[in-house]
Amino acid sequence: MDSLLSNRILEDSFRILEAVGKGTFGIVYKALDLQANEVRALKEIKIEDEQAAKEILNEIQILERCKHPNIVRYYETLIKNVDTLM
Repeated sequence: MDSLLSNRILEDSFRILEAVGKGTFGIVYKALDLQANEVRALKEIKIEDEQAAKEILNEIQILERCKHPNIVRYYETLIKNVDTLM
């Protein structure tokens, strides 16, 4: 899968290693957290309109409340221009 972010460093925090999946809202990347030295998943989301922004905000709020060993842990949201990384 081609990736424009591949091998880039975002916000001095993450090195994008590769794209691993693509869905309705965007692309999921395998990334290295440069501060924690841990591999994380980053989801790049394209915000198309106000309705999409509301749905994404709802997803973020749900993920923030999820605390379970079988659910992927949510860390943070980075907003840059009109795209969102979480």
